[in-house]
Amino acid sequence: MIIVKWLIAIVFAFFVGKLVSKLRLPSILGWLITGIVLGPYAFSLVTRELMDAPPTARLSMYLNVRRDL
Repeated sequence: MIIVKWLIAIVFAFFVGKLVSKLRLPSILGWLITGIVLGPYAFSLVTRELMDAPPTARLSMYLNVRRDL
């Protein structure tokens, strides 16, 4: 499920980046806006728990999710 969420976030960021570049602004701005919208404070696609975890804990979270699939 995490892989699907990340894929959705990347695709959404890509399209928002293209939309922002049509306004003659840097496309990275679209990626940043997407991060704000999809982050832990808006739609919570990426949870705060995952953001605060140390890198080794993040890896173990991913591996546990993979085992559940």
